[in-house]
Amino acid sequence: MGKIKLALQSRSIPNKIQFGTDVETAMNVNPNFPALGPEVGAMSGSKTTLQTKWTEYNGALQLSQQKLTEVQSAEADFDKEMTQLANDVENESDGDVAKIQSAAMDVRNPASPPQIPEQVLNLKAGENDNSGAIDLSWKKVDAAKSYNVEMTTDIGNLSSFAFKATSTKTKITISGLVSGTKYWFRVYAVGAAGNGATSDPAVKYAP
Repeated sequence: MGKIKLALQSRSIPNKIQFGTDVETAMNVNPNFPALGPEVGAMSGSKTTLQTKWTEYNGALQLSQQKLTEVQSAEADFDKEMTQLANDVENESDGDVAKIQSAAMDVRNPASPPQIPEQVLNLKAGENDNSGAIDLSWKKVDAAKSYNVEMTTDIGNLSSFAFKATSTKTKITISGLVSGTKYWFRVYAVGAAGNGATSDPAVKYAP
């Protein structure tokens, strides 16, 4: 026994309208279903309503897009004129805060001067899987743009610490070291206002 496959959920509205038209045409001249005229008429009426509402919907979409374009154009004009007015108010007031605020306009907060980064904390030296490599990591420092790593093999002479590498992250792998040699590291943050204090040293034998 054959079962009808409507697949209405997978059909688009235009496809449903065309499908309804095809069925209506086929049923109106089909002697196999003489008693189904009322059902065909009801389906045809609902198809006509769907088609009308679909046409109205698409027209509303086009109008909505047109209106949105008009709104965006009007907004751009407003932004342009308000910006020009704000520039004129700023010039006429000579930057006087009270005068600017009397025009119902806000005043920008003065830019904060750049801060010197704080000391790097929690510097840790860990063993890397590769020979002659040591992994370093530390806690993030506010106002830091990058971090400089210094290294020495003589902790008794602090002046022997020398620049080794730079990282923009809070970790780095130092490679090319001599296996079995003991290395001390320290890190300091570099910011727009200068360099922060160096971290406490971390020590590790190179694998």
